[in-house]
Amino acid sequence: MNRFSRSSSLVGRRTGSALLVVLVLVLLLTFGVYGFTERMIAEKAAANAHGNAARSRACADSGVALALALVDEGTIAPSAPPPVYHEPAALQGVLVAPSSDPLGNGRFTVFAPVEGDPTGSLLRFGLIDESGKLDVNGLLNISVRGEELSETQQRTLLLGVPGMTDELADSILDYVDDDDDAREFGAEYDTYASLDPPRSPRNGPIDSVEELMLVQGVTPALLYGEDANRNGLLDPGENDGDATYPPDNADGLLDVGWTAYLTVHGGEPNLNADGEAKINLNDGVLTDLFDTLEETFDTDTAQFIVAYRIAGPIDPENSSDSLDPNADIDDLVEEGFDEDGNPTTPTQTEQEQVDAMAGALAGLIGGADEELTVTRAGMDLSGGATTDLGSFFDLIDREVEIEVDGELTVLQSPFSSATMTDELPGLLEQMTVFDTELIRGRVNVNQARMGALLGVPGMTESLAESIDAARMIGASGEALPDMHARRLTPFWLVAEGLTDLPTLRRLDPFLTCRGGFFRVRSVGFVEGGGPAVRIEAVIDGTAYPARVVEMRDLSDLGRGVPRSLLFSP
Repeated sequence: MNRFSRSSSLVGRRTGSALLVVLVLVLLLTFGVYGFTERMIAEKAAANAHGNAARSRACADSGVALALALVDEGTIAPSAPPPVYHEPAALQGVLVAPSSDPLGNGRFTVFAPVEGDPTGSLLRFGLIDESGKLDVNGLLNISVRGEELSETQQRTLLLGVPGMTDELADSILDYVDDDDDAREFGAEYDTYASLDPPRSPRNGPIDSVEELMLVQGVTPALLYGEDANRNGLLDPGENDGDATYPPDNADGLLDVGWTAYLTVHGGEPNLNADGEAKINLNDGVLTDLFDTLEETFDTDTAQFIVAYRIAGPIDPENSSDSLDPNADIDDLVEEGFDEDGNPTTPTQTEQEQVDAMAGALAGLIGGADEELTVTRAGMDLSGGATTDLGSFFDLIDREVEIEVDGELTVLQSPFSSATMTDELPGLLEQMTVFDTELIRGRVNVNQARMGALLGVPGMTESLAESIDAARMIGASGEALPDMHARRLTPFWLVAEGLTDLPTLRRLDPFLTCRGGFFRVRSVGFVEGGGPAVRIEAVIDGTAYPARVVEMRDLSDLGRGVPRSLLFSP
């Protein structure tokens, strides 16, 4: 082989090697570009997901902000309910973050369960009135005519809650009361000190319902029942026995747990729309009470109410001034009631002061020994009041016998049950029988579940069942907000034939139709999918402006609502 042939062979080999190297380099570069592109796509997806999550969070926060505005609307005009019970147009799929791409639109939905639905399948778009639950912190502050409930009565209020026992009820009350004295079935410091690790009872108001799990004997199963994702609705995993968490009995009904019956945020403002104190019908200074009522209403109204306070009704046996006839006589007498259950004359410290001043004034003016008689509308007010009102309903359809201008006269009530449905909201906007700015412990009869109603003093099981059957739910399971407008006061129980007026008089000190604290469950989401954010907050609407007193992110428990119900495309 000559030199030329050998050179050609070498060139051929070198050319083939270079081509191979180039191909390898191209392949490596291709893989590099592919990997880079894949990482960039992943980074873009992550950035989009982060952006959607931030947008969903902002939308969920917007749901809470709207709820604050709606509660404020009710604070301004309490006689006309704000749209907080069921308002899909205002609270379902609300667009708050529009995008050039419809799939990027940010929305929120505010939802709540329908309380009277045992299947847990009915949904409404509104807020949850916390007064529909028993206020654990407020149970110790409930009073009727200034008298606090006994420990037995406080325990009884809790015993209607499913799974509650005497021991658990007393232990809860011991945990929040301010002493170290154990109740009959309760647990106090010594019990908690013996635990491993030891701890102490709160001995004061608790901050959240979840803190009840620190109470002796309380378990997560009692607190949450089968509602693992805490949405108040029956989800597939909550109706499949032991197949998935949580364990359930697969009976098609939702055990909602104590969180649906108990709260730590309760109370309703005892102020009028202007933020001023209402007229306290139990005012001890009868002259001031008469003058204020006459100025606000008229002479007939002032005369009848003050006459009622002085003489009591002609038919006291039907009044809420009568306590439980089964109570011990010693207890009745101790609490200011005679052996027939009727009120005895209370000590009127303020009235006594007025009388003393009147007598002193009489001596200064005329030098006489006789007391100065204080009169209004022909009635002698000098003797003071003998009867306090436990409820405004004590005045409806009543008669009072009293001396007017020296003659025994029967006065007819200006308040008739025939007109109360329309008139009561306005009347209760001006008058009250409570002397505190915040009324604690009353239960919202419109939204309370059976377990919260059964503990109300004077409530029977049959009446509680009738209330439960009369929920604001249509034949197809839809919520009925129009009915809510007709149920602004507990008088609807009489107007709709569920009970009679004498029974309502006994129940009313413990019932309301509207509280001041609301729970909002807001889900923020983006139409195109991605992570949703679920926020649960409690709003204090007892003062203006309303404020958030509790908030938590429940996104790790899921949306809580099927995506198909979050909004209507």
